[in-house]
Amino acid sequence: MFFGERCPFMDCFWEIKPPKDSRFYHRLIIKFNHTLADSNREFLDYCSSKPNERSYEWRRSGLWKTIEFPIGHVSKSPHFLNRGDSLYLWYHREYSSSDKIIGNSNIPRHINFNYEWREMCKCGDAHLKADKNDWNVLYSPDHPETYCNSMNCLWHLEAPEGSQIVVNITEFYTEMDHDFLTIFDGNDTEQEHMEMLSGRITFKKTIQSKQNIMTISFHSDVTLQMSGFALWYKSFQNADFLQNQQTSTSPTKSFRLHNSPSSHKFILFILLILFLIIGILFFIARYSNSTTNNRIENIFRQLWPSRWIRLFNENEGEGREGGVRSQDQN
Repeated sequence: MFFGERCPFMDCFWEIKPPKDSRFYHRLIIKFNHTLADSNREFLDYCSSKPNERSYEWRRSGLWKTIEFPIGHVSKSPHFLNRGDSLYLWYHREYSSSDKIIGNSNIPRHINFNYEWREMCKCGDAHLKADKNDWNVLYSPDHPETYCNSMNCLWHLEAPEGSQIVVNITEFYTEMDHDFLTIFDGNDTEQEHMEMLSGRITFKKTIQSKQNIMTISFHSDVTLQMSGFALWYKSFQNADFLQNQQTSTSPTKSFRLHNSPSSHKFILFILLILFLIIGILFFIARYSNSTTNNRIENIFRQLWPSRWIRLFNENEGEGREGGVRSQDQN
């Protein structure tokens, strides 16, 4: 802690050097834990170039708690290091006798940080076996830490012939509308997907394949990284037990594309029944007695106040003209 006139100005510098064999380390994770009194006169900055170079640019850590620095090849990332570069940290404070914030020893402030050099996230084994007796789990890369940016992973879950695969997703949190988990029935990723998931989702039911193979694709962009997912899977032979099992998500915090042939058929069936009922009512109204006609006409007046009324008026007009002709003939 540094307070008051005993230490009116302070500048501290730290250098975080890459490991000697840095070719195996592809990113730097640094976690800050600091509370500062005044962001203008007291700050913590970082820089990825040597401070004595003209091209260096200090950045304010601000409210960031964790910053990930990929190594050079991800140039679109807001924070990145060139291979072999160090990361520099600069803590600065200044004080004047009239400054009631910096000089106030009752205002808590502290600075500490830790860092770790890591290899780039790995997708892991692309071919996974589904067991009928035990649940296995597929985690997002680096789980429970956040997954990496610019990831493109593809996994194939395979069950014995004649079996299906059941998936239970217990955790799911990706960047909304940018990072996606897509599930396909079978090996073909060019076909229509079973599910496309993004955002924060809570699942209440399972996902079931029709084939003995399920393909899972995961894509992340270069911006935000979240905690990822935990996907449990096993093989299952009794399809009748899970035939009605489908995923359920939180509609306000998730993005989901769902394609189900059975749901499309059901909608078409309902529309067909609806048009059939309308046709029957129209036929009765046109050729039945006046009492029934009036009741059905009132129904149509409420449903279609313009188009159907014209049809009924034409029908009534034809009836009146026929009655007049009959009277004239008599």
